[in-house]
Amino acid sequence: MNGVLRVLRSGAHWQNPPERYGNWKTAHKRFSRWAAAGVWEKVFDDLIRDRDNQYLMLDLTVVRAPIPHDPLVYRLRNRIECWLNKLRHLRRFATCFDRLASHDLAFVHMAASMLWMR
Repeated sequence: MNGVLRVLRSGAHWQNPPERYGNWKTAHKRFSRWAAAGVWEKVFDDLIRDRDNQYLMLDLTVVRAPIPHDPLVYRLRNRIECWLNKLRHLRRFATCFDRLASHDLAFVHMAASMLWMR
C-alpha cells in the first residue's frame, strides 16, 4: 500500500522504489488488480455516502456554467477549487503517466479518498 501511495504522491514511475517499499512488480500488480476490481472506486463511494461529512465533491473544471454573483455560491465554489488544487499536488494525479484509463481513474479515487479522510 505504501508503495502505491508513494507513486501517487511523488509521480514516480513504478520501477526502482526505495527498498523499504519492496518489489515494484508486486505493488504494481496489486494496484492493477484493485483498479480492475474497482476497489478504489468502492472506497471513495463508501466515504462520500457517509452523511457525517460536510462537503461533497463536484468537478467544475469540465463543465463551465455562468455562476451568479452570490457570496454563498462563491464560497462553495472556492471550496471545490481548493480541493481540486489539493489533488493537483499529488504528482501522479497531475501528470497522468499511466497508459490505462482504469489506472488513472483508480488514482483519482485513491487520491480523493485520501483527501476525504483528512
